[in-house]
Amino acid sequence: MEELKFIGYIIGEASTSQFEFVTEEKNAPMKWDYLMLNSIERVKNVEKKNKILAQVSEIYGISKNVTVDTIPSVVKKQIEQNIVNPKIYGTAKILGYLDKETSKEIIRLPRKNRLPGEEVFLASNKLLEQFFSKRKDQGLHIGNLLTNNKVRVLLDPNGLNRHLSIIAQTGAGKSYTTGVLIEELYRLGASILVIDPHSDYVFLGQKAEDYTPVERSNYIRVFRNPSSTGRYSEDSIPNLRDYEINFAQLDEEDISNVCNIPSNATRIKNKIREAIERIDEDSYSPERLLEELNILENEAGNAMERRVCQSTIIRLRQLLRYRVFGNNDIPIEEILRPWGISVLDLSGLTDNSMNYITANILKEAYRFILNEADFPIFIIIEEAHRFIPPIRRRTTFCSQIINTIAAEGRKFGLFLVLITQRPSKIDSDSLSQCNSQIIMKITNPEDQKAILRSSERATED
Repeated sequence: MEELKFIGYIIGEASTSQFEFVTEEKNAPMKWDYLMLNSIERVKNVEKKNKILAQVSEIYGISKNVTVDTIPSVVKKQIEQNIVNPKIYGTAKILGYLDKETSKEIIRLPRKNRLPGEEVFLASNKLLEQFFSKRKDQGLHIGNLLTNNKVRVLLDPNGLNRHLSIIAQTGAGKSYTTGVLIEELYRLGASILVIDPHSDYVFLGQKAEDYTPVERSNYIRVFRNPSSTGRYSEDSIPNLRDYEINFAQLDEEDISNVCNIPSNATRIKNKIREAIERIDEDSYSPERLLEELNILENEAGNAMERRVCQSTIIRLRQLLRYRVFGNNDIPIEEILRPWGISVLDLSGLTDNSMNYITANILKEAYRFILNEADFPIFIIIEEAHRFIPPIRRRTTFCSQIINTIAAEGRKFGLFLVLITQRPSKIDSDSLSQCNSQIIMKITNPEDQKAILRSSERATED
């Protein structure tokens, strides 16, 4: 049986959520260490003994003999005479206790306040494992506790059924954490699509230490649009394939959406449809459609029809900015496969092009999960603020489909992981749908407020 280390006693005012404690130098814990209290909690009118877990939020040292008014020479003499008599005390935040009467061992907050004089112990490894290492057989191992490297931290995969957000400022470890999460999900057989604006995940199929293929590396594919400049050369990325959107598959409504043509612009839409119907080719480019519209303009029988053609051409020239169209249309079934990872490398594309490609593949994924797929799919979106900004500021091609997946996807087995360093620049509806959160270092006040707004459980601590 693991021997408990005695820390000290509760002093002063104590509540159900926090307490102060006094300790001695030889027993003093460090900031962020975990503590344990014995408690009796009443659950369903039955009193049960429980071990409450708490975390040191601050630790202080004080002396009645050495104060801010004491001059250095006096301090030195008191040290020599061994009469400093320092007192060490700290504050701790209560995290909760495990309700073992439930099948999932839910963590509950105590309802009974703590009392001065109660003993405080250092939390044992066994207790920490009960809190942080649940589901050892199916848990996602994302690391070990900073304060106790012997305790593994395992995430319950069921928590991802409620969508997940990973939030941290630049350099705080978002991409590394996401990479570990992807590896763990893949180990359990997940189907994963990664939206990757910066080529951070294109080498998932290789081992970091020697670049040799990982297990099942042939099930890890990278897709990149040919117009992307790319952060890495094509030869350096294993299993790289071209991803294009077949322009010939778009109808007048699709093209109108790309070009921001109003829904009531029926004459322009009719002209687009007429041009499409005149093209007797299985595949063609935006340039070919514009060429057909020029022919229609020349054939126009009156000034009004000519002006409609001219307006349509002006509107459709926007298509030339989206260098994402081609003939290599890959079926969604090849991208989303059971026990497979697909990385959509968007590096080197403009924001509009990235958004259009991502919206297209997310719409296909949503249709796929509704009608065909019989396995869960995880969609991981890096730099999520670039794809779904607050609607009050602007909308993107992705705004509607991401909000739809956030609201409805989990019912059908389609789960989101939104990753960002700027939560204040993500639409609040989508962020609030992420009921599971991994929050690391974040210092921007606006971003901190956005996190508090998006989660009822988050606190300023």
